[in-house]
Formats: sequence, structure tokens, C-alpha cells
Amino acid sequence: MTSGWFANLRSILELAFFASNIVIAIAVAYGLKQIGLTKKIATSDAKRESLKFAAERCQHYADKCVGAHNVLIAASDRLKLNFLRSGLQFSIVDKQIRFTAFNEPAYAAQYEKARTEIVTCCNELEAFAIPFAAGVADDDLGFQETAASFCQLVEQLIGMIALLRKTGARYESTLVLYERWKSRLVAQSLEEPMKQMREIHKQASEKGKVKPTDLL
Repeated sequence: MTSGWFANLRSILELAFFASNIVIAIAVAYGLKQIGLTKKIATSDAKRESLKFAAERCQHYADKCVGAHNVLIAASDRLKLNFLRSGLQFSIVDKQIRFTAFNEPAYAAQYEKARTEIVTCCNELEAFAIPFAAGVADDDLGFQETAASFCQLVEQLIGMIALLRKTGARYESTLVLYERWKSRLVAQSLEEPMKQMREIHKQASEKGKVKPTDLL
């Protein structure tokens, strides 16, 4: 009797043990699913916020950067300054500006005549560039909406940016974003010519092939 009772108890305990393992496994699976869902939601929310932030910065560009640029153009025309049309040749290496040729005294003289307008325009560009350079605003949206204009404006102001960097205003986000977006713009401009070249090469290769029927 005792052994039978013990055997029954043992069976019940084993069944309870296996059942508890199943419950734990289900709980773990559910927990992992919830973690995955939470991560997916967090990623989606982060992307949404990144897009929203980028849209806000694009609006900032349209309102503040373009507005400051227009004021600077008016001041330059009034004061007969030509630095916006100088077309300086430069490159950016390790966040440093390298000029092919740069008449710094001439730029410094023009800077003194429109100091407020120049600084305001450069500051607005930097304020716009910071979240994109830092990766917290959606880069694709910012590039799509403002890259061509932004890079053109930086190129017009690069001489003044170089002068201001010597005073402690680094404008590093502006330079980082310019370098990134300018490379993408150049790559985009080469896509169509490269596509045409590949097509020409393909056609030329096809014409040079001898088909088996041509030998009959």
C-alpha cells in the first residue's frame, strides 16, 4: 500500500514538473515575443521621430538659412562685395579646409563690411547641420530636400567660414554634412553617364560577338 501510494505521488509530482516546464517555456517564448515587439515598436518610433525632426530642420532651412542668405545677398549687393561669387576651389580633409588659393586679407576686408549678416548666415547653417551630422535627423529626407542648396551655400561662404574658424567658431557640423552630402551629389550626377557608358559597352560587345548562324 505504501509503495503504491508513493508511486502515485511520484507520478503526480513528475507530471506537475513537466507541466511547469511547459508553462515556463510558454512564458519565455511569450516574453521573447514581447521583447521583439517592443524593440520593433521602439525602432518604428525612433524612425518616425527622426523623420519628424528632419522635416522640422528642413523647415528651419527654408525659413532661417534661406532668409539669412537673402539678407546677406542684399547686403553684398549694397556694399559691392563679391565673395559670394568668388568660386573658391577647396577640399575638406579631416574637418580641415584646404584651399587651392585663398586671398585671406581680401576676405577679411569684406568680412568687416558685412560682419553681422555673414555670422548670422553661417550660424543658421550650423544650427541646421548639427542634427544631421549627429545622425539624429533622417539623413535621406534632409538630403532629398536641401542637399543641393545647402552645399551651394556652403561653397559661397567657405572663405568666411575659414576666417571664422580662426576665431573659435568651428562650424564642424557644417563641414561634416557638406562633405557627406557633396559626395552623394557627385555620385548621383555620375549615375546617368555611367549608365549610358555601360549601355554603349554592352551594345559594342554584342556587335562584336559572332553568332553560330553567321558561320554557316
